[in-house]
Amino acid sequence: MATSNIGSQLSVALAKTGVKVSTAADSDYQELITRWSDAAERKTTAVLLPKSEEDISQCIKACRSLGVDFVISGGRHSPSGSSSIENGAVIDLRLMNKVTVDPAAKTVTAEGGALWADVDAEAGKHDLCTVGGTVNHTGVAGLTLGGGFGFLSAMYGLTIDNLLSVRMVLADGSILTASDKENTDLFWAVRGSGSNFGVAASFTFRAHPKPPVACVSKVVFAPQQLPQVVEYVNKYSKVMRDDSVLAMAFAPGPAGPILMCLALLFGPEAEAREYFADLFAIGPLMSEVAEIPYEAVNSVLNEMMTYGRRKAMGGSTFKLPLDLTFVQSVQDKWMKFVSESGVPEAFIIWEIYPNNKIQEVPLEDTAFANRGDVFNIALLTKHDEESQDAVAREFIATTSHYIAENSGVKGEKGVGVYANYVENGKLTASKLFGPNMDRLLKLKAQYDPNNHFRSWHNIEES
Repeated sequence: MATSNIGSQLSVALAKTGVKVSTAADSDYQELITRWSDAAERKTTAVLLPKSEEDISQCIKACRSLGVDFVISGGRHSPSGSSSIENGAVIDLRLMNKVTVDPAAKTVTAEGGALWADVDAEAGKHDLCTVGGTVNHTGVAGLTLGGGFGFLSAMYGLTIDNLLSVRMVLADGSILTASDKENTDLFWAVRGSGSNFGVAASFTFRAHPKPPVACVSKVVFAPQQLPQVVEYVNKYSKVMRDDSVLAMAFAPGPAGPILMCLALLFGPEAEAREYFADLFAIGPLMSEVAEIPYEAVNSVLNEMMTYGRRKAMGGSTFKLPLDLTFVQSVQDKWMKFVSESGVPEAFIIWEIYPNNKIQEVPLEDTAFANRGDVFNIALLTKHDEESQDAVAREFIATTSHYIAENSGVKGEKGVGVYANYVENGKLTASKLFGPNMDRLLKLKAQYDPNNHFRSWHNIEES
């Protein structure tokens, strides 16, 4: 089918449904194709805007009947463009963003187009919360289906460990519930395999009592203070509480590269200052300490993760305690890249989130395959010129590989990488799903034999 006809053909096919079809001729088109990363934006032929799971079903059937490739968009956060497509259609769930709370059952249900800010706000009205992302303008769907780490993971595990059920629209347009009681094999698969099995129309999560208060400290050091900070990280790792989080980042500062720590405690400021006292005692260049309500916690990194600019992203893992020589070598690579590449912003974020709760779930119980005694590293660059894409991605790929080879994670249970941090095509599905790959392939043949859902770490390209 000619590209110019796709939009009109889909408009006709969906005319009797509640689905709005937007093309380049419409005033809302540019907003609809905008993504978190400018590098992920595609000149999509048509954007389909369903309002219900039945609408999603009709969108899938229309695309299939016309031979139109399609992808799903929830929160629009994929840095590699898995929610974008050229010469095809985007089934965009942004109009399906309702969040409902059952206080008696302690559950939260979010539609597939909701953002974590929506969940935090609605659950908070009932003094409840669930494990969401650390950036609250991230979509519920993408983060959940890829596993889901958050500031509450130390207490309650991954987002998928708190998922009770999900309403799925499959490749044939059928609609069903997947849970530990219904369609259990599909429920196993969607907890970690992304959008490979269908469209998640809504999620129901277990909710927990909301922490009464949180204290967030942003502490900035000079890069030369790395030895003292690493010493502190190793001390913290021996006493870390499940109601605390620590992150260390190599980051750009207003006057050059900095070393920054984020120290979070779900408790009052006085208690946090005492708990992290040795971190402050190092002698930071500056520090900001704020006692905030829980609903604001998942916004503390928003300033670092704003929409716009071209982005590249990757990930790896590390073991504790940290070896100073190894960490210094990573910092040296980062400093060299910052000074020579011309890429204006580059981050390497070491996430020291207590992981005992995550490890309690056996590796084979969900498709998610990174449950070893390891900690995540996120690598991110921001730039403005398309010509810088290649150098940014090469730095992330080579540095991620270097970390994996030298951080002590070899031989540890799990695959040693968080799939939500990895851009499509940078690692094979076999690398991301490890021992769970064979079962995923069998279920893929059952639920999506023609591989319509393939834009996120395509299982069939293993």
